[in-house]
Amino acid sequence: MCIRDRLNEILQQIPAKHIFIKVFIPHNMLKLLNLIYAQGNVIKREFRDNGVYIEAAVPQRIESKIKAYILEN
Repeated sequence: MCIRDRLNEILQQIPAKHIFIKVFIPHNMLKLLNLIYAQGNVIKREFRDNGVYIEAAVPQRIESKIKAYILEN
């Protein structure tokens, strides 16, 4: 099974009110990272020099809180 197939499988299990996001959270905004972990399902995490890159499924209701950090949908 390739990564794309696994991602599609995960996306099918996400409740309808969840969205898939790719975000870069700077180190000074780690409370947003905590929010993503508390309310979402993190699929990928990469630590970088200036922050953390995350791919996750999160409830749509928190999108406005992290909107400034979303890279693409």
